Amino acid sequence: MNNETILNEIMLNAREVPLECQERILDILKGMAFAKKCLIKNLCVDNEKKTHEKNV
Repeated sequence: MNNETILNEIMLNAREVPLECQERILDILKGMAFAKKCLIKNLCVDNEKKTHEKNV
């Protein structure tokens, strides 16, 4: 499943949800994206620390 297919499915299903709910769903998705970004950033920092510790 590619990104365009996923986006099309989201758009089709979103039309059936009331606008108030769409706004809350969007807030939740933004929070999930932020959490993912933080986790990935922390993982990269941890990997850099491990690499540095091995080299010291």
